[in-house]
Amino acid sequence: MLENIVVHSIQVYRVSMCLVDYLKLQGIQMDGQLVQAAALLHDITKTRSFETEENHALTGGQVLTDLGYPEIGNLVRQHVRLDDYSDRKTSRKPRLSIMPINACSMTGSFHWMSA
Repeated sequence: MLENIVVHSIQVYRVSMCLVDYLKLQGIQMDGQLVQAAALLHDITKTRSFETEENHALTGGQVLTDLGYPEIGNLVRQHVRLDDYSDRKTSRKPRLSIMPINACSMTGSFHWMSA
């Protein structure tokens, strides 16, 4: 995997875990380990896609599913284009308060990542 993709994946992991923490404060529970794995692996086939021109989200999801991790594969498959989860009977969407800009401070939740 290219170094810039590794760096990107680590940053995606950091932001996603911040969002998990924030959503928990909003009363929304997430599987942090599942989010962590998907964040770190979301570009698992990105490097090869530069040559093959494959859809790296779809192939990455399939690789993980084939390895026995279908939940992670499903998240990876959707990291470029989400499945439609809208309720077509109503247009009501869940409302969340706006996350403060400092909610994901590198000196807060992620100070242990700098070691």
